[in-house]
Parts: sequence; C-alpha cells; structure tokens
Amino acid sequence: MPELQFKGKEFVYNHHLTVPYRPLEMDAKKSIGKPNLNSNLIIHGDNLHALKALLPLYAGKMDCIFIDPPYNTGNEGWCYNDNVNSPMMREWLSSNPVNSDDMLRHDKWCAMMYPRLKLLQELLSDEGMIAVTIDNNELDHLLLLMDEIFKPENRLGCAVWLSDRGNVHGFFPAPDDAPAHYDLLRQIPNLSCYGNRYNMGAIAHESLGNVLRLVRPVVVMDEGPQSLHGQRDEHFVWLQPMLRT
Repeated sequence: MPELQFKGKEFVYNHHLTVPYRPLEMDAKKSIGKPNLNSNLIIHGDNLHALKALLPLYAGKMDCIFIDPPYNTGNEGWCYNDNVNSPMMREWLSSNPVNSDDMLRHDKWCAMMYPRLKLLQELLSDEGMIAVTIDNNELDHLLLLMDEIFKPENRLGCAVWLSDRGNVHGFFPAPDDAPAHYDLLRQIPNLSCYGNRYNMGAIAHESLGNVLRLVRPVVVMDEGPQSLHGQRDEHFVWLQPMLRT
C-alpha cells in the first residue's frame, strides 16, 4: 500500500506512545451537577494530551468520532507545538504560527495530525466510525494518512459541500451539461469517513447519520446509508460509495 512520506514522519511515527498520561482534573465550578468522569466531558487543554488522558477510560469504546482540524490554508495562524524528540522539529516551535509562506506547512500539518489520528484509532470501537472535515489544501494528505492508519478498505466515503454552481470558489466552471459533481471535486469543505473494520456495524451507521445532520444537511446518492435516503434537498454529496459488501 502506498504511504505518505513527509518531513519528520520518522520522529512522530511512535510519538503517541511517548506522550505522558495526564489525569483529568474535574472543575466543580464549571460542571453541571456532580462532576463525573463517566458523564459528558468538556476537556480544556492540548488535544494530544487530552486524547492520551482519555485512553484509560475509553480505549476501544467510542462509537463515533468527529474532528475538525486546521484546514492549513495559510491564513489560520495555527501553531505546531508538539514536544517531539527531534532538533529539526524543535526548530519548528520557534517558527510559529504556520502561514502561507512556510515551505514546510504541509509537512508540519501531517506531523501534527499523525499522532492524533493514531490515538483516535485506539479510542474507536470495533464498530465505530470517524469523520473528518477538511478542504482541498490537505484533503489528499488526509486521505493517505487515514488509509495508512485506518486502512483503505475501511474508507466509507468522501462527501463534498455543494455550493452554488455559479460560485466555484475560483475553480473554472463546469459546462452546462456537466454532471452535478463535476465542479465539486476540489471545493470546500470535504467530509471523509472511515470505519474501524471492513463491515461497519449498525451503531456506526446511526453515528454517521447523526454526524452528517450535525455538520450540514446532506444529499446522498443511491449508495448511501438506507436511513439517509430521500434527503436530497440540501448540501452534502457523496462522491464514493458508502457501503461495502
């Protein structure tokens, strides 16, 4: 299987294993009711540390994960701040924020995402699913990372936000007789979905539907989940089959 290579990959490949476990400290003043780690949680802190802190409680138990990482447009001002044991990557800490002039911004984005995706895979249940929103700046890199970690046979599909056909965000317009998805392939944002095993279970089907309704109303093609058929009046279009047999 082809793998994505980027600067620093050899240093972040097992970085998720070196991240120390940190206890989750409850804040009664900001809690509703009695603080309880087994109840709903809002975690304030570095997301890499937060994911590692969740492992003892929720490893292999999460049925639905949705993340919205930086799109890496060059204008977001996100920072690479992982404490990786590499002189090269420690230099990255002094060159924040990551902007459009940074020639390594795609490498930094991949290095930031890799350990987080590894931890998310450990948290996902056998019948769970993960959905990620991204735009065309990192879509190709994201799919290669997800294929490597979650396996390509577990890719459930990729949906694209359907904007006004007369406004293609700078991409050349489609001919009048082009199929509906012609001018959508590189538009923003995309929603990439993966299961944690080849045959996605009923729980993940329900989770997928809930994520789609949460992020945007959806349009699904005939390959889409049965529970979502008929919702053809809104804005997400699946470009890949959702179910595998």
